[in-house]
Amino acid sequence: MGNIVNPISQKSLEKTLCYEQDRRQLNNGILWQFSPVDFLLVKTCAFWLEGVVMLVIGSFGLIGNIFSIIILSSKRMNNPFNTLLVVLAIFDIIFISFMIFDYSFIRVYRW
Repeated sequence: MGNIVNPISQKSLEKTLCYEQDRRQLNNGILWQFSPVDFLLVKTCAFWLEGVVMLVIGSFGLIGNIFSIIILSSKRMNNPFNTLLVVLAIFDIIFISFMIFDYSFIRVYRW
């Protein structure tokens, strides 16, 4: 007889091992144990909230801050308070960019 092909592929085996490793890691820090269904629910909610919703809301924040900088840095709006608001918007853009990169790309999509 020839070689018997295992129906479990290497990719699905890696996903299963990653799932079990994540589950053990999550259960170590919490007093109760998650069932596989609960763990899947937690991972799904984390994907949608941290991956998708945060990306959309952060994008709106970036666009709003860019418009604020454009409007507040015009010659007609030039005063010390508006300069402080422009600097605040710049730091907010930096903060939002790092949070989107950290949560949406690194934690959720496992870059």
